[in-house]
Amino acid sequence: MTRKKKIFWITLTAIAIAITYILIMGILYKNQMASKKKAVEKEEQQTVDKIAKLLRLPNEKPIFTTVYNEKDFENNNLFRVVKKGDKILMYINAKQAVIYRPSTNQVIEVLPVRATVKTK
Repeated sequence: MTRKKKIFWITLTAIAIAITYILIMGILYKNQMASKKKAVEKEEQQTVDKIAKLLRLPNEKPIFTTVYNEKDFENNNLFRVVKKGDKILMYINAKQAVIYRPSTNQVIEVLPVRATVKTK
C-alpha cells in the first residue's frame, strides 16, 4: 500500500471514529436531559400531591418555581413571605398562586394573581 493510501485510510478511520463519538455523546446527552426532565416532573407531581392533601387545587397544570434567593422577591408585596426552598405554584386560568413550604409541609399563602400568557 502506498503512503497516500495509508494516510487516506488513517484519516478516514479517524473521521469515522470522531463522527461515531459525536453521535454517541449526543445520544447520551439527550437521554440524560430526558431523565432530568422526568425527575423534575416527578418531583413537581409529588409536590402537587402533597399540597392537594392540604388544599383544594385548581384542575390545571401549574407553573412551578422554587425560591433560591428571598431577595429576588423583596420588591413584590405579594410574595414577601417566601423563604429559601419554598415552592410557588402559579395557576394561570384560576388566577392564583400557592406558596408551599416543604420544610414544614405547610401552605403559607394562596394569592390572587393577574397573569396573561402571550401566544404568537
